[in-house]
Amino acid sequence: MTPDWSLLAPHRPVDSGGDQYVPPPSNVGDAVARWVRASGAPVLLGGPTGVGKSTELAQIAAQLQGERAVCLIQLDRFENMRRLEVEGVLSRVAKIIEQTTVAKYTLKDIADVKLENWIISGLGKHPTDIALSAVRALARLAGCRVALLIDGLEKVPDGAQARALFDALSPLAEEADLVAVAPWNLAFGPQANEPLVRQGERFFFVRAPEVEPVETAPGVPFLLRLMQRRLKIAEMSETPESFYMVARDAAVMSGGLPRVFLQFLADCATWRADEQRRRVARNAQTLTTPSPTIETGCGVGSCHKTSSSS
Repeated sequence: MTPDWSLLAPHRPVDSGGDQYVPPPSNVGDAVARWVRASGAPVLLGGPTGVGKSTELAQIAAQLQGERAVCLIQLDRFENMRRLEVEGVLSRVAKIIEQTTVAKYTLKDIADVKLENWIISGLGKHPTDIALSAVRALARLAGCRVALLIDGLEKVPDGAQARALFDALSPLAEEADLVAVAPWNLAFGPQANEPLVRQGERFFFVRAPEVEPVETAPGVPFLLRLMQRRLKIAEMSETPESFYMVARDAAVMSGGLPRVFLQFLADCATWRADEQRRRVARNAQTLTTPSPTIETGCGVGSCHKTSSSS
């Protein structure tokens, strides 16, 4: 069996409710969903690059469906995060809420929600008021509280910019449950002159699972299951022992970070494929190269060539 290595897609998070999802040993997504249901206080989600924050946020969205009107807002898919300003983030939030509303409800349902400051009539209003109006309209249509799950803010490079964006989002937490991926180094680290996490908010740290010792660490079977789901391998017994050993070594070297683990495997597969192509090319060249000749009887005025087979 030769897997389709392109399915590893190291930089692609698992979509909400996707069948490729493998719960991490920490079950942080379950913990955040329980907090949202019980508290309603804002949640910041942080962790190192490649640990799976976007994937966990998407799964939290799936868990809250039915209990909340869920809007998963992936800012980094639409905005230049290095140049994102307050007006931009609020406008994008309002637009995603509007799209969610239009996709889920009929025009008659929406027309029956006669809010004076619904987003359609929001021209000239402050972006915060437009976003709040969109939240209220969706909550009224859904008959339940809105949950806004915002991804991408951890990619904002400047601490002051990040603080301004989170300040702009804070009024929405009065009307909706708010879960946002945050730059964890600014939340508590030495660069955090003014911590992002404030009184009443909860910070969940998404940790990379332990991968050593390899025989007992929970991170190794977690990463191997992740690889199986991505490559659509039903059982590891379908693969050669050498493949299993390489995957296990990659799990250890990744430090438990799913993206790094998947990238190691993708790089190994690319190198192996290139090596096989080079080997085939070498073999083909050997088969097509003519037999060498031996020069004999070379004199001043003439040179006779005799085949090596003579």
